[in-house]
Amino acid sequence: MSKLKIGGQLLDDGWRVLKFSECILQLNTGLNPRSNFSLGNGKLKYITAKNLTKQGTIDFTKCDYIDEAAKRIINRRSDIKVGDILFSSRAPIGHCHLIMDEPNDYDIGESIFSIRVNTGVVLPEYMCLYLASDIFIKMASKHTTGSIILEIRISDLMNTEIIVPPKTIQRKIATCLSAIDRKIGLNQKINDNLAA
Repeated sequence: MSKLKIGGQLLDDGWRVLKFSECILQLNTGLNPRSNFSLGNGKLKYITAKNLTKQGTIDFTKCDYIDEAAKRIINRRSDIKVGDILFSSRAPIGHCHLIMDEPNDYDIGESIFSIRVNTGVVLPEYMCLYLASDIFIKMASKHTTGSIILEIRISDLMNTEIIVPPKTIQRKIATCLSAIDRKIGLNQKINDNLAA
C-alpha cells in the first residue's frame, strides 16, 4: 500500500480515506409527531438534536415524552440499538452519542440520524469520536442547508470523507479520548457542585 497524503500530511500504511457510506451498514432517522403520535403523553423520552451534548451524552432534562405506542411507531423507522451512534443532523450539527445500554426508555426524532457502523471497517467508539471532531464537523458543514436552521442531508453526509486508521490505532484513539472526556465530565460535575 502506498503512502497517503491528506492536506499535506503523509499518513502511514494502513490508513485510508473512505466515504461515510463505506463505513456504515445503515443510517436511519427518527420520526416527528405530525399525525403519527402525540408528544407529552407517557413516560418514555423523545430525543431531538437539542438533547445531544458536545460531551457525547444525552441531556434527558429537556426532552418531551411519548408513550409505548408512539415508541413502537418511531422505532419501526429509527431501529436504534446498542452500538448505534446518534448524530444531530440539525444545528448543532455533530453532537453525537454512542448507545451503550439498551434504549428501552427513549427514541429519537427526525433531527437525529441513527448510524450503525460497519465494524469490519471502523469501531463504533472511534467513529463516534470522529463524527464529533472539529475536522469532520467542518467538512460536513460545507454541505449544510437551511437559512434559519442548518441541517445536513443524508446524501451529503454519505459522500463526506472519513479518515480511517488501522483498528489498533482506532482503539488507542478511542481509549485515550474517552478517558479525557470522562475527566472533563468529572471536572464539570465538580464545578457545578461548587457553583451550587
